[in-house]
Amino acid sequence: RFQFSIPQQWTCPVGSGLCLDYGNRAFADHVVGRLMASPAVWHHVDLAYGGPPKQEEPEPVVAVRQMEIPPAPAPGVRPVVLVFDLEDRSSRVDGPLLDQLSEYLVARLGSTNRFRIVPRAQLQARLRDEKRETYQACYDDACQIELGKALAAEKTLSTKLLQIGAQCAISATLSDLRSETTDESATVRTDCSSDAVLDGIDRLVEALPGT
Repeated sequence: RFQFSIPQQWTCPVGSGLCLDYGNRAFADHVVGRLMASPAVWHHVDLAYGGPPKQEEPEPVVAVRQMEIPPAPAPGVRPVVLVFDLEDRSSRVDGPLLDQLSEYLVARLGSTNRFRIVPRAQLQARLRDEKRETYQACYDDACQIELGKALAAEKTLSTKLLQIGAQCAISATLSDLRSETTDESATVRTDCSSDAVLDGIDRLVEALPGT
């Protein structure tokens, strides 16, 4: 809710809306605490120093101005999703088949008409630009968030193929890049054969809320 900057000046910034002088940390905490209690507005907080420039220990000044809350996506507008390749945690699927399953996942998700999908070619080009030879280098959350934002996506979808005993499972996590939190998730159990995994992807997409 807050953005902070430190202007290089001795007076309260012009046009800041509201200026509050304080000489101790307790009062500063009180001011910020009151602002945080208001969920309806965003604030921009400028920190400066009050008093004449020759003053040895000028008292700090906090200048606060309200900002408009960033607008939420318009109703009915499909979010842009970056779909990462299926991550094979089972070590059962070879490279070419894994690539085909990933292509199928993208196509199946796009067929729901719930999302706009970032083309895989754009993701592959970005990975090449960053000298990442394989998707394996970008299975962690931090990398996926970074790439998602770089490609102007609003959400990312990461999918994993797991094996526990003789059974397999496919899990999907849809993450919101604006809040960097999990939006939705789904898991389906399946046999470990290629045909069963393909069918599992169908059921997984159907299991995602809203698809």
